[in-house]
Amino acid sequence: MARADLKGQGGAVDRWLATNVAYRSGYGFDYANVTQAVRCLPRNRSSADSQKKEKALMKLADTRTIDAPRAEVWQGLLDAETLKNAVPGCQEMEGSAEDGFTAVVVQKVGPVRATFRGTVMLSDLDAPNSLTLRGEGKGGAAGFAKGDAHVTLSDGEDGQTLLTYEVEAKVGGKLAQLGSRIIDGFAKKMADQFFERFQAAVEGEGAAGADVEANDAGAETPAEGDAPRKGWIGRVLGS
Repeated sequence: MARADLKGQGGAVDRWLATNVAYRSGYGFDYANVTQAVRCLPRNRSSADSQKKEKALMKLADTRTIDAPRAEVWQGLLDAETLKNAVPGCQEMEGSAEDGFTAVVVQKVGPVRATFRGTVMLSDLDAPNSLTLRGEGKGGAAGFAKGDAHVTLSDGEDGQTLLTYEVEAKVGGKLAQLGSRIIDGFAKKMADQFFERFQAAVEGEGAAGADVEANDAGAETPAEGDAPRKGWIGRVLGS
């Protein structure tokens, strides 16, 4: 079949012919072979490219030394209030370790600001040694974010606890189009802030100032030499 005879045979074929070097050079093709080749190609190259960008994957790992016994750190990982204070931008978190938590988180990733509504589930529980925190949230037109954090606890020196975490995070939609530098930086910041605030809550330093206003509003100032109770322990015991 001559080159001219191939034109107008169909949109997909015309697009293939328009970009095929051999065709532009003037060689003829058998139409059946051309259409078969076209079927093996993406019908819309831009759509195929966007699908590749649908999910971006980040992996992070680190270890923190927490000044609290392992049993207290473990209980902190199961406590809704402690987790709420630890998650940056968390507005709400309700539920239980057994059934999972629902959460509302407001975050800005690069130029994109969104409210994510989702869940936090605990799995692979091996008390008081390790567990997996699995979070997933949808931010409407901004896309979605989800990730797993595998947390391992071990005894440190002088009653301290070593908390080691490995995080895998994924984003999709508009968030995935921001570029790896922005996404990786955001993921690292979120992970660092979460475990930093969690550590502060368990050690009784007030997760990122979450309880400062309440204390200033009417809490009594501890007498000199009195040690404050550990974060979540104090809430449970009402002290």
